[in-house]
Amino acid sequence: RHIQDAVAAQDRESVRRHAHSLKSAAATVGLEKLSALALRVEQAALAAAGDNLPALCKLIEDEIRLLQEREPDGRGGERP
Repeated sequence: RHIQDAVAAQDRESVRRHAHSLKSAAATVGLEKLSALALRVEQAALAAAGDNLPALCKLIEDEIRLLQEREPDGRGGERP
């Protein structure tokens, strides 16, 4: 949500920081696709590619939604 808010406010530095944090956190827990998408957002925020940010954020939203559907308990493991 933070990334979306920063995109809406056209605050590229906040977009970059939030994307960097998401990239690192996702990589730490092995969510490689999410980490790669966050890297793309981070790079777009650094470059003059601000027009791509809403579409890239949508890809992140979609990936998070897929992860939540696969692991509804949010723990990434089997339910007790």
